[in-house]
Amino acid sequence: QRYLHELGALIGREDFGILLEMLRAAIRAFNMIPVHDDPVPVIGVLGEIFVKHNEFSNNNIVDWFRAKGVEVVVPSLLSFFEQRFVNEEFDQKAFMKSSLRDRVVLGLLGRYISVYLHRVERAMKGFRYYRRTYDLKELAADAGKVTSLANQAGEGWLLPAEIIAMVRQGIEHIVCLQPFGCLANHIIGKGLEKRLKKLYPNLNLLYIDMDPGITEVNILNRLHLMVMSVQGEMKRPRLKAEGE
Repeated sequence: QRYLHELGALIGREDFGILLEMLRAAIRAFNMIPVHDDPVPVIGVLGEIFVKHNEFSNNNIVDWFRAKGVEVVVPSLLSFFEQRFVNEEFDQKAFMKSSLRDRVVLGLLGRYISVYLHRVERAMKGFRYYRRTYDLKELAADAGKVTSLANQAGEGWLLPAEIIAMVRQGIEHIVCLQPFGCLANHIIGKGLEKRLKKLYPNLNLLYIDMDPGITEVNILNRLHLMVMSVQGEMKRPRLKAEGE
């Protein structure tokens, strides 16, 4: 309790340098944990922001995968808010919006935030399981090859962008969680599957509707098949994606 109190006091000082040093300390602590070097299957989990990050709404899917010996990768929550800068730039260029004030303010704010994110990224490189965080503008350009950046409702173009980022990291088995009634997520997610698989032939996408009426048995059966698929993939040669 004393440690938590001191930690809370440090955070309350709003000193970014202290937070950065705490991050480095956490990285050093995690790097000291003994682990085995045996390869493990990796599955990505993405989708609508709430069911992706809230354990209750996704039936603890991350813990379930881990119990099966699977490493789970979930996109950063930050991207959902950071996409606002990309959307603003696109809307201005596409004449969907015209506001010099917003263009200047958000442009400066985006550069200001990127300085801090760069410092965090530089610290994270010390983590032995570090995965590069892709520039969102770079991902947006690639996502624009399969859908228009005008698709900004819900996750919009961010959903295929996160899929592309995972594939680039070698994560080709991905579960996309979709809540009941989220049309934007359903349309963009399922509607782009064919285009994405054309670009990345090894991509294995599993869409799961987290609706109240779907039984747990139905979900677990499909997840079991995903685990079996990724375990089998580790033993088979890869197909080359376009441009490789």
